[in-house]
Amino acid sequence: MAATRGLSSLGSMFKNVLIGYDGPAHGGEAIALADALRDPREGALLLASAYPLHVMDPDEIEELRDETSEMLAEARDGLREPASAEIRAIASDSPGRALREAAEAAHADLVVVGPGCRSALGRPLPGSAAERLLYDPICPVAVAPRGYTRRDIRRIGVAYDGSPAADAALHAAESFALEVGAPLTVYSVVAPNSLPAGLRAETLVLSGVPADEIAGRAYGVVDLLFIGAGGNGPLGRVLEGNVSGEFVRAAGCPVVVTPRSGVSPRHAPDAAVATHTR
Repeated sequence: MAATRGLSSLGSMFKNVLIGYDGPAHGGEAIALADALRDPREGALLLASAYPLHVMDPDEIEELRDETSEMLAEARDGLREPASAEIRAIASDSPGRALREAAEAAHADLVVVGPGCRSALGRPLPGSAAERLLYDPICPVAVAPRGYTRRDIRRIGVAYDGSPAADAALHAAESFALEVGAPLTVYSVVAPNSLPAGLRAETLVLSGVPADEIAGRAYGVVDLLFIGAGGNGPLGRVLEGNVSGEFVRAAGCPVVVTPRSGVSPRHAPDAAVATHTR
């Protein structure tokens, strides 16, 4: 397996963003989120979509490829900076696997999908493929909620349960928050050991069902919520099944699923941390 990529101590805006585009019905939500998260100076976009491979007729396969490429080209033309984006139509019967392989090939540091998480032709992602993409990602995967439009990231949240996966999510959220100058809220079932200097942060130690509590507290408060993939703590099962469904809807904001491997937080040299526990 390729090495896990993502946020680094050298910077935390995403520079190489792959969009899993599933058509104009919901693909615009993924594009809007990718535009909000990519580095405005150096960020590049790749719009990718899968079309079925199992069709036996070569002429039909070619027609499907052309339709998918045309759809992607139209989406690219609607971007604010079309020249910064590429398109890729992928022949695959597993859209989730196709996106994963495309991310590896493109050395993406972020994959963005919309709320439906479907193929270009409206086919749902098979469960196993969706779980591979979200439960064990090779780089951060951001899921846009239904109806999402581009907005500034003014407050960031992170779900934390003390597991190694949650540590990775916490470090990623810290790094991104420091980079964009946004305050961070840690929604926690256990208090984190430490937070980096220069970070405006508060820690909310919650009781009850962790996923429900976090989604409810984050709704209408944060603009971006980080969560670790495949953790074995109380939050570990949040990503099983349809992460782009109940949890994202309940949180009401984009969710970034971070890889299991740790990433280094970016430390700012000055300013004290304001941490509050409630």
